Parts: sequence; structure tokens; C-alpha cells
Amino acid sequence: KITEYLTIPVKKKTSNENLSSVLEQVEMFIDFTADQFRSLGAMMTFKTFEDGDCIFREDDKADCLYVIVRCGGDGGDGGGAGGEEGNGGESKSDKRNKKEKKLLKKNKGSSSKTDSAAPAHVLISGRQEKLAEPAELQQLMIADVFGHMSLSSSKNRSRTASAFSVGNIVTMVLTRENYFDLCKNKIVDSKFRQKIDKM
Repeated sequence: KITEYLTIPVKKKTSNENLSSVLEQVEMFIDFTADQFRSLGAMMTFKTFEDGDCIFREDDKADCLYVIVRCGGDGGDGGGAGGEEGNGGESKSDKRNKKEKKLLKKNKGSSSKTDSAAPAHVLISGRQEKLAEPAELQQLMIADVFGHMSLSSSKNRSRTASAFSVGNIVTMVLTRENYFDLCKNKIVDSKFRQKIDKM
């Protein structure tokens, strides 16, 4: 079953004010103070993905979390398009296997609410059973988070699903290293860390 999400209006240029409003909508940051949001934003970087990019694949090393801040448009002012750094992600020029192509083609079809093409989003795919073929698990849009298990205190984390961009996507990225710097500097408290570890 696809989980549907509400989106917010996004300007062509992503302003700092608009980014702040997106972060404030993220459920896992719901109890953050203004100072915590400032510190969090300072630790995050932009990463853009073009239509059809593989953001990461199942079993890749999990070393960062993504927050979606823009869906659609030209993908303009982020930090470059392509797969996840250091995680074996693929750029648009890389070949995707036939199963991935088939899944992406199907996902670009009609949305569940209209007969028009589905709006830009991040497609999460994975196996619901061990030997099953990858299938669509979720469609994520603005203010949605994915890859959050990479922040767990567990040392060896790998991706449990794959993520692809359908349309142009702009994300803000929090690396595992920067997250632990926030913990070290007591920007996030033990209660938040425990919540992450239980996800």
C-alpha cells in the first residue's frame, strides 16, 4: 500500500525561510527548538537528483539521512545530481537493470487520484519477502524523511530498501558523522537519540 503525503507550496528558488518551514514539518524533529533547528540546518547539505536517478540501493552502506525539500522544477540550486556519495549510488548516465526500469516506468504512470502523470516524488522500493522481486513500498514528497536508520547507534547499518527519484528532487542531507557531532555537542538530547535507535 502506498502511503500518501500532503505537500506544501514550493517556490522556484528555495529560500532559507522556506527550508526552515520544511524542516519544522518533519515529524521526527517536531519537538526541536529554534536553536536546534539552526544547528541542524547548519549541519545539513543540499543534494539534487534528476528524474530516474538511483539515490541508494538496498544493502548499500547507510551513512546519511535525507529530507525532501523540493519536488519538481529544474532541480536547480542543490549540490549536484547523482547517486549517494560513497554508497554505490548511480548517476543518470549509469545503466539501471531491467527490473528497476520496469518499476520506474510503472511508477511514472497515473497517480492514484487523477489520470495525469504522478507528481515528482521519491520512490522507495524493496522486497516484502526474501526472494520476491523489488516492489513499490512508498512514495515520499516534501517534508518526508528517508534513510533515517543510518543515524542509529548501531555500527554496521546497511540500506533495507532502494530509493529512486521520479522527477527532479532536492534534498537536505544529514550525514551520520554530522549527526553524532550534534549529539556530542548536546544539540540533540538522549530522548531523541533513543527515538532514533528504536526506529
